[in-house]
Amino acid sequence: MGPRDFAPLERQIDAASTRAYVRVERSQPRERPVPLTVKLSRKFYDKFGGDVVDELVTILNAVDASYRLELGEQNEANFARFEAKLDQRIAEAVATLREEMAALRADIIKWMFVFWIGTMATTVGLVFAVVSLLR
Repeated sequence: MGPRDFAPLERQIDAASTRAYVRVERSQPRERPVPLTVKLSRKFYDKFGGDVVDELVTILNAVDASYRLELGEQNEANFARFEAKLDQRIAEAVATLREEMAALRADIIKWMFVFWIGTMATTVGLVFAVVSLLR
């Protein structure tokens, strides 16, 4: 990213306060322009000249852009690590849940047979009772 990647400078000089405001807007694809306002005194402009001050602002913007790029890369790396940990934890939770469901299923089948045998014993007993009463 070089100095040509930045939008033209917009200068506003306030004669009452003898301050100059340099407003630089940087725009990149898919990103809103982020204004960077540098407040410089008129003495600074008078001593170094407009070209030097504009170059200083361009350099500051380039440093800002590089820091933003590094921060974006760090954020991406941190998010990738977070996503990997999250995926691992979700996989562990799903595996644990499946094990618990399998154990629960075995318990349900066991109790189903217990109740089925109890129901059959009661039914057989009632059949014998009705048959013995009819005799």
